[in-house]
Amino acid sequence: MGTCTADLEKEEDGSFRNATLKKIDELLKGILADVVKEEDFTGKTGQSILLRVSGYGFKRIGLVAYQNSGVLTASNWKSFGESVVTATKAVQAKSLGLTLANFGPGDEAQLQLRAHSIALGMSSRSIQIFLA
Repeated sequence: MGTCTADLEKEEDGSFRNATLKKIDELLKGILADVVKEEDFTGKTGQSILLRVSGYGFKRIGLVAYQNSGVLTASNWKSFGESVVTATKAVQAKSLGLTLANFGPGDEAQLQLRAHSIALGMSSRSIQIFLA
């Protein structure tokens, strides 16, 4: 999952403010919040964590940080795609589902450009990609 520093802000009870991260962390019974804290994952650009989980219908879940300041260009999103490839290379995944914790502002054309740019960044890897 693509994330940035702002997405990792927490409520007073320790849960994520970001609705997507909060829902996934609840599904994983708090593992995501624990690992973010233990591994000091701050959402700095290029930072990543990848966790092995069982009993959920998928083997791993990961967070990969992208730049969240200023105007995000196609080049920034391509770099994010490259970071995703780097983060998942060691586990030799054959398929990958990818979403962002926060899609941010933008119309349909801008969202499609982001998805296209991310896919370009990931194209160096022979993997089946699902963008959500």
